[in-house]
Amino acid sequence: MKNELAKAKYYFELNVKNYPNSFNAYDSYGDFLLTVKEEQNAIKMFTKALSIKENINTRNKLVNLTRNIQKN
Repeated sequence: MKNELAKAKYYFELNVKNYPNSFNAYDSYGDFLLTVKEEQNAIKMFTKALSIKENINTRNKLVNLTRNIQKN
């Protein structure tokens, strides 16, 4: 399982490198990072995605994530 997560992370990183102007690349990578509990990195990816294109779902993910981190 750990090897599969490492592979997935590699491909997400490759995706944002190859498509630096892709909202979806950053948003999807943020979702993955959230799943593997890398909240600070997820915030960076969601923020980058929103700098490319505004999206209410991504904005809500970012707001909720930031609130949860501030609570803890």
